Amino acid sequence: MAPTPASSRSKNPPPSKLSKLPQNAKITKTPLARRPIPSPLAGPSSPKIVYVSGRTPFMSAVKRIRSLLHSAEARRTQSLRANPPSGCTGDKILDRALSELDTPTRREEVRVAGGGRSVEKVLALARFFEERSGEERVVVRLKTGTVGTIDWIEYEGDGDGAGEEVEREESRLRGVSVLEAVIALK
Repeated sequence: MAPTPASSRSKNPPPSKLSKLPQNAKITKTPLARRPIPSPLAGPSSPKIVYVSGRTPFMSAVKRIRSLLHSAEARRTQSLRANPPSGCTGDKILDRALSELDTPTRREEVRVAGGGRSVEKVLALARFFEERSGEERVVVRLKTGTVGTIDWIEYEGDGDGAGEEVEREESRLRGVSVLEAVIALK
């Protein structure tokens, strides 16, 4: 198979690398922006998110994910008990109307997210649940992405030579790879 010319591969230019900083520069990195974590008791409309860092203990994250999945299953069975499936009223017309209104219930998902060095830990958690998908009855999907974060750069330098130090500050945008594992009950 002959190699394709560079012009037909991709129209997008490669991403530009960040420039090298001078010796008198100091970088202050800001943490990644995160969505607020809702209460585990919140309903199915609020997403359940577990943020993982490089220092998060593996089994603690597994237990946290399992507890969120268990509470989602408890909410689902509770709603099924409160609203039994159609066909239980005895009235044929009412049963048919209720069956037409029934929509399949969407399963609650637990999202495990991590960026940078913690991508490996998120992948290990996804693999842990994927290997035990038969006994835990879960489905695992992976999503990748990039999140922009701001780095503040402070320059310290001599002013006009009269002993004054001039400090200036600037910012630059840095991209961080993010991996999100979506774990849902079957």
